[in-house]
Amino acid sequence: MEPLAYAQIVRRWWWLIAGLVVAALGIVYVTTPARFVDRYEATHVLLVEDTGDSGRSTAANPEIVALWAEETEVLERAAAAIGPGVDPERLGRDIEVRTNRNVGTVLITATDLNPQRAALKANTVADETVAFLAEREATRQLEAEEDLAAQEASLRERVSTLDAAIANNPPDVETLTAERDALIRQLGSVLEAQDAQASTVVYTTIDEADRGTKQDRLPGTRSRAERMALAAAVALVLGFGLALTLDRSDTRVRTRRGAEEHFGLPVIAEVVKFPFWSRWRKLVVVREPDTAVAESYRTLRSALMLLEPDVDPQWSGGEPLPGPGADSAPRGEVIMITSAGSGDGKSTTVSNLAAAYGESGYSVLMLSFDLQRIRARRRVRTTRNPGVTEFLAAAPPIPLASLVMGTNVRGVSMVGIGSAARPPGGQLADQQRLIDEARALADVVLIDTAPLLASSINRELATMVDGVVALCRVGRTTTSQAERCGDLLAQIRAPAIGVVMTGVTAPEGSAYFAYWTLRRDKRSKMTTLEADGAAPPPSAQAPSIGSTVRSDSAPRRPRPPTRPSAVGTFDAPTADNGHVRRARSRDVPVDER
Repeated sequence: MEPLAYAQIVRRWWWLIAGLVVAALGIVYVTTPARFVDRYEATHVLLVEDTGDSGRSTAANPEIVALWAEETEVLERAAAAIGPGVDPERLGRDIEVRTNRNVGTVLITATDLNPQRAALKANTVADETVAFLAEREATRQLEAEEDLAAQEASLRERVSTLDAAIANNPPDVETLTAERDALIRQLGSVLEAQDAQASTVVYTTIDEADRGTKQDRLPGTRSRAERMALAAAVALVLGFGLALTLDRSDTRVRTRRGAEEHFGLPVIAEVVKFPFWSRWRKLVVVREPDTAVAESYRTLRSALMLLEPDVDPQWSGGEPLPGPGADSAPRGEVIMITSAGSGDGKSTTVSNLAAAYGESGYSVLMLSFDLQRIRARRRVRTTRNPGVTEFLAAAPPIPLASLVMGTNVRGVSMVGIGSAARPPGGQLADQQRLIDEARALADVVLIDTAPLLASSINRELATMVDGVVALCRVGRTTTSQAERCGDLLAQIRAPAIGVVMTGVTAPEGSAYFAYWTLRRDKRSKMTTLEADGAAPPPSAQAPSIGSTVRSDSAPRRPRPPTRPSAVGTFDAPTADNGHVRRARSRDVPVDER
C-alpha cells in the first residue's frame, strides 16, 4: 500500500485509535499511584546436596525444597522468628522462590521497603525451611530405622529357629536350608537399608542475603507519566493495527476510484455530506445557495447537461441520444435517479437537482416512481393527491397533465406517487406512455425511483429514459451492491451516464462558500438599512482603498429567463434592490434516503 492509503485509513478510523489511546491513558492513570515508593530485594542462595543416594530422599530435590519454602507452616515459623506483627500471608506475597535443578540451588528472594528487613526476611525463610526439612527428614529416618530394626530382629529370630531345626538333621533338611539362605539374603538387604538411612542431606548457604538492593523496574515504568506514555504508544500501535484490519475487511465503497472500479461507470459528481441540522426540512439549493452542498448539486446539473449516456447507438433506435449541441438546454430529457440500495439519497438528490435546474431557467417535472415509499411529496409540502399509481391503474387512460402539481420552487412541478394500489410490473405500454407525456411537459424530467436491485419496475424504466444516474453513498454502499448494479445496467443496455457519490467529506475549498455567504448577508443587511432610512455603518459609507464601487447606474447582468411550464403556475422569487428574497416557508424538507 502507498503511504497515502495508510493516511486515509488513519483519517477514516481516527476515532477508534483515539478511543483506544484515551482508554489506555485512563486505565493507567487510575491504576498507577502518583508517587512510586522504592522497594528493595534480597536473595538467599541454598545448595542442596545428598551424601548418599539422592533418589531415596525427597529433601534432596530442589523443587521439593522450593515448594516447602512457600508452605504456610514454614511461613508461620518464619513470621514468628522475624518478630511480632508479621503476617504470614503478607510474608508469602513478599517471597519468591526459584530453583536450578541442574546445579541443585534454591534462590529465596524477599522484597520490602527497608533493605535490612528484606535481607532478614530472605535469611529467616531460608533458615526455617532448612530447619523444617531437617526435622521432617530426621523424623522420617527415625521411623524408617525403627521399622528396619524390627525387620532385622524378626529375620534373625527366624534364622535361629531354622538353624536349630537343621541341626537335628530332619528328612526335609534341604528345604529348611534353602529357606534359611533366603532369610539370610533378606537380612542382608535390611542391613544395607540401615546403612543408607544413615546418609544425610546437606543444605549449604552459598550466598546469604546481606542488604537489599533497589528493584530495577522496566524502562518507562518508573513513574505515572512514563507508564502513561508507554501505554499510549502501545495503544496507538494496536489501534492502527486494528484500524488496518477493519479497513481491509470493510466491503463498503469509500473512494472515487473504488466507485468507478465496482460500478464500471465514471463518477460525474460528488455531493458533500449534509450538516446534521440541514438533513430535514431544508432544500439546500434554495435555502442555502452559497454552500458547498448546493454547489455540488449545481455541478451535477452541469455534468448532466454536458455528458452523454454510455450506451450503444444501435440500442437507441439509430437516433443520436440527447447531448450537448446547438441548444444547451436538454429539452424533454428524462433522467432516472436510482441506486443500488436504500438510504443513498435519491429523493434528496432529485429535489435539489430539480431546484438547480429551476434556478437556471428550465422547467422541471419530478416524477415520484418509488412505489415502495412515499417521500418526494414531503419536500414540497403537498398532500397525497392522485399521481403515478392512478395514471398506471386508470382503465380509460387519463392525461398526465391533470396530475401535475405546482410547487413553491421556481420552475419545478411534480407528480406524486398517488394513493391507488401499487400496480403490478410488466405495464410497459403504460410506463412508456407516462415517459412520453412527461417529456412533453417540461424541459427536464427527473424520476425518483426505488433501489435498482429491489424493484423490477425500475429495470423496465431504465430502458425507456434518456439517462440513468446511479447514486453511491460513501461508507454505505457495498462493493457487491455496486458490482451488481453496474452489471445489471450493462445487461439491460440502460443509457447509464455515471455515478454520483453522496456523503462525501467537504473539500478544503468549502470555506470559500462560507466567505461569500457572510458577504451576501452583510450586503443584504446594508440594503435593508437603506430602505428603512437609516444611515449605513461608517465602514459602508466610504469604500476602502483598492475596493471596487459598483454604480447603481451601471447595467446589471440580466437573469436567465424563466421558461414557462406546460402546466400550473409557480411562485418565482421577488427582486429587492438587485437581491433575491427567497421564501421563508419550510418549503422542501430533505433527508438522506
